Amino acid sequence: MTVYLCEGDLEHILCGVYEAWTSRRGHKNVRLALEGEAFQTSFLEEYVHVPYEERKFRAVFDAMEQKLSAQVTDWVYRASLSEDEERADKIYRFLVTAFALGAAVVERLQIPAVQEVFQLCRFVGNESHLMTEFLRFVQTPSNVLVSRIGPKNDVLPLISPHFADRLPSENWVIWDENRGKASVHQADKGWFLVSLTAEEEKQISILAGGGGRLRQEPSSGPETGSEIFSVCGEDYEKLWKSFCTSIAISQRNNPRCQRTHLPLRYRPYMTEFQN
Repeated sequence: MTVYLCEGDLEHILCGVYEAWTSRRGHKNVRLALEGEAFQTSFLEEYVHVPYEERKFRAVFDAMEQKLSAQVTDWVYRASLSEDEERADKIYRFLVTAFALGAAVVERLQIPAVQEVFQLCRFVGNESHLMTEFLRFVQTPSNVLVSRIGPKNDVLPLISPHFADRLPSENWVIWDENRGKASVHQADKGWFLVSLTAEEEKQISILAGGGGRLRQEPSSGPETGSEIFSVCGEDYEKLWKSFCTSIAISQRNNPRCQRTHLPLRYRPYMTEFQN
């Protein structure tokens, strides 16, 4: 068995697909695996490191778009965002089946290779959907909205367009603390992904865990010497927590039902559950 080792993003996985496919060793005699600490080697297998090459990535990606369908391409992309350590090989098996059956492969869920990728896509899609509901922003003194998330899957590329559409005139940052990267949006412009250094993550962590303070600003009116107090992030946090407490009905408290609709792993990132 020959194992092709690649990184976990879409570009490297498709390069691994290209290498495994063109090796002509037979699909049963090759598999893809992700490099990392979780990977364990065996003396019964041969290992080949797969670096990223633009032409190899484009060859596989263009073939998916031309010979398959946009839905198949979307499935492969979403599956590459999964946390599954075997996602590279599952994508490879799925593409072997897809190129044999064509665009109709998405309807063949009875095939194990298709079902596995479908389950990855559904898991990623469900988490990205929940994240758009449970994500909370904190307003910094410089009027930048900062949010801290810790999803299981790499859903940052999926949720960023949603907030770019909902908050087009705001400067905001969504920080994925599990992967050390962030989505940055400039007001009235586009958004982009960046990898963060340890120092940058520390600074964002301070901002995301802080919030605003009550600012005291002198009045600009010439006729009075009074001062204007503006409500900032910290005050809105208190108002939001008070609102969530006020609408709760203690007689109908059902923790099990609440955990079904709001899993525990999201709560450390939500304002209303923070002390």
